[in-house]
Amino acid sequence: ISHGLPARRIGGAMAVKNGADRAVHGQYEAYPYPPRDPADEAKRLITDLPSGLAEIEHYVIGGRISGVGPFRVLIAGGGTGDATIMLASQLAAHTIGAEIIHLDISAASLDIARARAEARNLDSITFRQASLNDLAALGLGQFDYIDCCGVLHHLPEPAAGLKSLVAALQPEGGIGLMLYGRLGRTGVYEAQDLLR
Repeated sequence: ISHGLPARRIGGAMAVKNGADRAVHGQYEAYPYPPRDPADEAKRLITDLPSGLAEIEHYVIGGRISGVGPFRVLIAGGGTGDATIMLASQLAAHTIGAEIIHLDISAASLDIARARAEARNLDSITFRQASLNDLAALGLGQFDYIDCCGVLHHLPEPAAGLKSLVAALQPEGGIGLMLYGRLGRTGVYEAQDLLR
């Protein structure tokens, strides 16, 4: 794990079923992404789109999130926790009851995300190690909001992954979604080729 953090495993190693999941799992076990140091939580809160509270209230809810029941959120492929920590912190600051599920295939990434949440005393987050391919089998229920950034393109069948996210969404809910694409990464691929 990066930044000299101790490895903490809950319940042993995860059985990774298919080849695509094995490749993604191996990559993010070796290189948790994005690289974060939980000690930095005392210095700053990383904020980014699409899962900011203001954006969710404006574009998804169409107003303020009500205090009726917990606001249920799934962060699908949450990595080291940027979206999870940002949204949980914002919901807590506005005293909005929340239930956030941070789902990721990598135990190393989950360890960092968990340590970041502990550093901020965020108790509305449940961390689950699993593949997005197994979402339906997890029985997590439906969500008011789902964040899935930089994940679906890793799946052998991205459309099937999107379908499973939609099935986990409340009828009036919304999804913050980002995929890597050739045009959106112009410059990145060229820089990689140059470095090779």
